[in-house]
Amino acid sequence: MVKNKLDFYRKCGNRYVSSLAVGGEFSAVIDIETNSETERSDLRSTMSVVATGYGSASASYAAAMQKISNSYQKNIRIIRNGTGEAIPSLTIDSLVNYSLAFPTKINAVTGAPMSLSYADYQTIDPSIETYRDQEIVVSGMANQFGDFFELLGDLDYYSKHRTTGSFYPPLGDDELQRYRGELSVATINAKLAFNACVEDPGRKCTLASFPAVTINAPRPAQQTSLDPKSGAYQPVGTAGKGENKTVIVIGSWSAWDNGENLWWPPERCCFEIRIEGEEGPPVTKPYTGPVKFTGPARVSVHIGDSTYGDNRGRGLAAIVY
Repeated sequence: MVKNKLDFYRKCGNRYVSSLAVGGEFSAVIDIETNSETERSDLRSTMSVVATGYGSASASYAAAMQKISNSYQKNIRIIRNGTGEAIPSLTIDSLVNYSLAFPTKINAVTGAPMSLSYADYQTIDPSIETYRDQEIVVSGMANQFGDFFELLGDLDYYSKHRTTGSFYPPLGDDELQRYRGELSVATINAKLAFNACVEDPGRKCTLASFPAVTINAPRPAQQTSLDPKSGAYQPVGTAGKGENKTVIVIGSWSAWDNGENLWWPPERCCFEIRIEGEEGPPVTKPYTGPVKFTGPARVSVHIGDSTYGDNRGRGLAAIVY
């Protein structure tokens, strides 16, 4: 029985190695040099025969192997894990035969370590405290650490490239300095929270102790001018697989001329956003503010009641970032 559960955790962790998987790996990389297109074509045909009959006893396979062995300049490299026996001779025939027999050479003695399996200490002694909930908290903290450093990287990139490209949302020097200061303080506090969690997981391991920072760091943006006279959906940007992006519409817009020249922001009127993925029907929604979407997808904007010429020259554009 463990008398001091916290001391045991600090010294031994919350899991132990329960098993070790051993195995082997053998690869032979053969570089073959050719001097003409005729030789390359001939080699492709020969390799096709080898690939089809690999390891067989067919006459065509044997002839193809013999041709490769005798007809081309070669460089052979070996990669092997497992077994301590001598490397076979560097001929193609011997390497093929060795690779076919290699699995039989691997056992508990000759195999190399490939992977570890872990088990909870409670499988040995149910009274041991393994702090499983705290392990989840630590994983969450690690993810948030990554988010902090990613934000710092985004801010550094923006500060060095903001004059050479389009970014959104734009930041002034004061905002940039303030965000950097917030992240620096948050990173220090995050380390303190993490150390406290490791030191006393029973009482001090909670995500509530981890600092929360909300910063919308500028990202490279694609800006597309919108034609107010077009009644079609106008493509404005794309997102690659797994990318999370946002589309906004800027400028001002009026659906009628009432003599007072009242211009509205796009989110107050008749704009639509259409998101088309690789699968399923397009998703169309009224534009009421920033719209988030995940790739692979492309996004288009439709301007409502586009027959009015007074919307030209009002800076209508879509930004995808």
